[in-house]
Amino acid sequence: MKAFRFRSVLAKNRILLLGGDAFLARNLGKVFKNRGFIFQRALKSADYLKTVLEFAPHLVVMDITPFKEGVRLCAALKQRKNPEHLPVIILGEGGDRNKKTIKCLSAGAEDYLLKPMDAALFIARIGAIMRRLIFQDVPAEIVKTGGVILNLTAHTADADSKPVNLTPKEFALLYFLMKREGKVLTRRMLMRSVWERKYFANMRTVDVHIQSLRKKLSTHGKHIIAVEGMGYKFAV
Repeated sequence: MKAFRFRSVLAKNRILLLGGDAFLARNLGKVFKNRGFIFQRALKSADYLKTVLEFAPHLVVMDITPFKEGVRLCAALKQRKNPEHLPVIILGEGGDRNKKTIKCLSAGAEDYLLKPMDAALFIARIGAIMRRLIFQDVPAEIVKTGGVILNLTAHTADADSKPVNLTPKEFALLYFLMKREGKVLTRRMLMRSVWERKYFANMRTVDVHIQSLRKKLSTHGKHIIAVEGMGYKFAV
């Protein structure tokens, strides 16, 4: 199979801002995008958890008031099974910095930063977190579920020890499903993560790729299950 990069699935480059004012969001968005990150912001507190699940970020930056609400949300994210590991940076201003830092770290945050931040230092900290995540993933070069095996280094797929010829998008789609085995993934989540788009003119695009995957996986195609009104899941 031809080597390729499916950035949005394997690269650690999606950053989500929860809260924050328009000025902060605009500046962070420009900084992140100029450095190759995919950036999104959730403004309403009612949308925070939903956006985390749909956008599947690799890093969350929180600028939530009151401070204790941000700490509470960080702890809630860390307790969820999906995502299993999600680094969080909490932003704040004023008050006892040491006391707030301890509270953030106790809730599972990677760091607590006072506003206004130095842009270069902020990016350096994010880069360090992303590099650590990449190194954590290095041993997991093989993804295996049931009789299906994906080799992320060679970009090859096998079913019952027989090679399966997948297109780049099919490989990325299958990887995304297998890594979240048993979890229902909406079409929007799949489009965001595999195609890097929020919407398609033709919503059948995901369905067509799923049908092709099922056919190529033969008897293992049954593990890709359609959930009516929702999307798909991979279950053995």
